[in-house]
Amino acid sequence: MAMKDAPTFHELPQSMRILVVDDEADILDRNMAALREALSPHVGDLTVFSADSAVGLFDAALSQMPEIIVLDDRYRDNFELWRLKEPQVEALAQKFGVDFNPIRKPDRGGSTMIGVMPDDLYFPSSTNFALLLRYFGYSGKIVVTSGDPPDPERIEKDRQEMNEHLAKSGTAPVNATVINGVATKSFKSHDQNWATGKSKWGGWDYHKIKDAPYSQSLNQLIRSV
Repeated sequence: MAMKDAPTFHELPQSMRILVVDDEADILDRNMAALREALSPHVGDLTVFSADSAVGLFDAALSQMPEIIVLDDRYRDNFELWRLKEPQVEALAQKFGVDFNPIRKPDRGGSTMIGVMPDDLYFPSSTNFALLLRYFGYSGKIVVTSGDPPDPERIEKDRQEMNEHLAKSGTAPVNATVINGVATKSFKSHDQNWATGKSKWGGWDYHKIKDAPYSQSLNQLIRSV
């Protein structure tokens, strides 16, 4: 059996800003605490902050440009705070000098299946948020911590669908990596999993840390993206 390649870790900078977004307040607080535990011994000037809505996420990400954004996968609590509306996206596009027309929702009414573009681009999920952040020009790292992270092949499929839509208006495609890595969110100290690449068999190519705290998984994920 072939051995898994050892992960490549980077030296952490001495100044780092991390934006954390989650729809559940208690999970958000625990996630932020785990990030501070993971990184504060190694980063002299560490700022971990949060946003409490989709508009807040985009405003903070694009105005402050944190080095890393940590997303949850799904946003079910207070759904209306996370479900972007067309006037909100248009206002953000105007504020940050981005062409809104290529991502305007067609006037079709009703709803469509999750993942169908472009109607569901405003549905609150880590992949959709990441795709829009990339379209708006965010160039930092985006990671997802979730009990069920988005599948890398699904992420790529959604990007291709978005780019096909953008091409209709002659708009440049989204070429940046949409999501740089994932960790399975587990606050109990047992086996932790994180990944930054796709397995050749499909899905994420997870690195496992046995009997470890969640903060250790976050440390290795952040150092590898």
